[in-house]
Amino acid sequence: VNPAALLEFGSAAVSVQMAPEFRRVTDGNNTAISSTQWFPVFIGALPFSDKFIVGVSSSTLLDRSWQTTSPQQQILNGDTVDFNSTTTSDGSVNDIAFTAAYMPVSWLRLGVAAHAINGRDIVTTRLSFADTVRYGNSVLPITNTFTGNALSVGAELVEPSLGGLAVSFRRGGPFEQTVGDTLIARANVPDEFGLGLVYTG
Repeated sequence: VNPAALLEFGSAAVSVQMAPEFRRVTDGNNTAISSTQWFPVFIGALPFSDKFIVGVSSSTLLDRSWQTTSPQQQILNGDTVDFNSTTTSDGSVNDIAFTAAYMPVSWLRLGVAAHAINGRDIVTTRLSFADTVRYGNSVLPITNTFTGNALSVGAELVEPSLGGLAVSFRRGGPFEQTVGDTLIARANVPDEFGLGLVYTG
């Protein structure tokens, strides 16, 4: 969140965060339980001196993995046809940040990061008919592509005998969703403000 925090690595490092997620969905008497093992943050840092370090990170900004199934009926050629409609979404939007942090004095750390916001989401609709002799099942995938950018700055004020104060701000740039070559929607990456305070005594 705060690009100035990159200096806390102190040396060349690679860090990976794992975040298992457990979901429980209840509809009347029906309950579905699922689990997802995902890795929302990857960070690599390389110092050039005790006061200057650069890094690159990838974090999950938005997870779009879900699935719904519902039984439906439709009248085709005068007949009532039963089928299941399943919609699956598989994808995410990631925040790839290129970060530089500098410590001009021992009690102050400064950082700046350029963010590339991108991702892909495949939404697939499947129709499964009970009568597969007269009606063929169908699958329709639609691929959504997301692109955007942002810029963030941060600062940390540290006094080892007392604690520290950290502030950060991310300014979101343009964000677009396309299907193929067609622009579907345009918005801005959300702005974000961060504040942290620690007392060590």
